[in-house]
Amino acid sequence: MNLDEISKEDLIKENEHLQKLINNLASKNAQLAVTISNLEVVNQQLQNKGENQ
Repeated sequence: MNLDEISKEDLIKENEHLQKLINNLASKNAQLAVTISNLEVVNQQLQNKGENQ
């Protein structure tokens, strides 16, 4: 599709939609980082427990 055929308003709406998707992905990424960090702590605790038995 030719960009000249798309209205400025439609481009603004699409941009806002994409920005919401990006923000949503950034939030999910942050949640995953916390989950990974928590799993790493639990893994370390399990390894320490195994070494102390």
